[in-house]
Amino acid sequence: MRTALCSAVAALCAAALLSSIEAEVNPPSDLNFTIIDEHNVQMSWKRPPDEIMGYRITVVPTNDGPTKEFTLSPSTTQTVLSDLIPDIEYVVSIASYDEVEESLPVFGQLTSGAVKTRKPDNTAFKQQRLPAWQPILTAGTVLPAFFIIGLIFIPIGIGIFVTSNNIREYEIDYTGIEPSSPCNKCLNVSWDSTPPCTCTINFTLEHSFESNVFMYYGLSNFYQNHRRYVKSRDDSQLNGDNSSLLNPSKECEPYRTNEDKPIAPCGAIANSMFNDTLELYHVENDTRTAITLIKKGIAWWTDKNVKFRNPTGDGNNLTALFQGTTKPVNWPKPVYMLDSEPDNNGFINEDFIVWMRTAALPTFRKLYRLIERKSNLQPTLQAGKYSLDITYNYPVHSFDGRKRMILSTISWMGGKNPFLGIAYITVGSICFFLGVVLLIIHHKYGNRNTSADIPN
Repeated sequence: MRTALCSAVAALCAAALLSSIEAEVNPPSDLNFTIIDEHNVQMSWKRPPDEIMGYRITVVPTNDGPTKEFTLSPSTTQTVLSDLIPDIEYVVSIASYDEVEESLPVFGQLTSGAVKTRKPDNTAFKQQRLPAWQPILTAGTVLPAFFIIGLIFIPIGIGIFVTSNNIREYEIDYTGIEPSSPCNKCLNVSWDSTPPCTCTINFTLEHSFESNVFMYYGLSNFYQNHRRYVKSRDDSQLNGDNSSLLNPSKECEPYRTNEDKPIAPCGAIANSMFNDTLELYHVENDTRTAITLIKKGIAWWTDKNVKFRNPTGDGNNLTALFQGTTKPVNWPKPVYMLDSEPDNNGFINEDFIVWMRTAALPTFRKLYRLIERKSNLQPTLQAGKYSLDITYNYPVHSFDGRKRMILSTISWMGGKNPFLGIAYITVGSICFFLGVVLLIIHHKYGNRNTSADIPN
């Protein structure tokens, strides 16, 4: 098809050049085609400035069909090419002529076909004729709605607020900003400080913690939601893929390799893992009793059993599985030495898994340990004196951060969150108040006759 088209154009050009090498008649200009339907195309042009006797038009199809040639009067500037075959390419030429000679032809190419339209289909959806319901707001529908919302939201808000207030929570800031703080001596600690800096903070619980207690560590002014930070990890490596272990993703840069060895785990998230050690003691008669802190069961089940896995091989010899890799730059020890228990070591270490789930806000808390209730007859943490021993490894002073330890119980709605109850109470109260105001307005003005009597 393309060969025939090129041949037709070449033949017409050659004929025009041979017959009109010394032609002085100007050709028509601005040749345009407008599709009318699949068989008819309108052809238009501009008249040359010379005095001419007419135009010669040639229509050559590319499918070896018959060639059409006809002439038009000099006053004509448009014509309709009819009886065209759909989806066939045509080469059209037009030349002007006088009594002596003929101009060089002007060529155009067209393909006839169905006329395209932008009109939407005549369906109920596209023509917006679907049935619709438009509520008519009257006093009989609006006033009950306000009162119902108020009567439902206010009790729910009170219940949520009371439940939140019943949750016990105690928080200690151990950053050491204040000169009087026991941890002030550790304020300028670095990642590789040796020996590690330790401090002890004594505190008193005024109320007993009855149910299971959750120990959190909290950080402030730490933007885990930064785009480059969030992407700086290799999920295939963390899922135990052996090829990704030795060839981490480029997303981990600049924490992808160190000393020509791949880093495991790679990326900025793993490199900045929280590594303070917190130990809690109950103090009674100057005797310290260690509180049992459970380090398992703090990570999501799906993270522990699906997303994070050690490399395939002998699970009892993690040193061999991670051979050929190096530890993250800021870590004091490699990943296969995070814990002495095989089911909590390597990539499946729960402290590591909790840290790798990034926070959405710059002030956040992450679960550190669990304190289970041993007896229904005694509280988990009874009121009294306690001490918190801290191995201060994690530097936050360089970015004006703060570190906290939080002890908290939970309820059916989770942790302490008074905002949700206050929001319900506020919305319910506003709706109830608006209902009362609108009821008064309707009672006072709703029965008036809105039509005006025009006196004769």
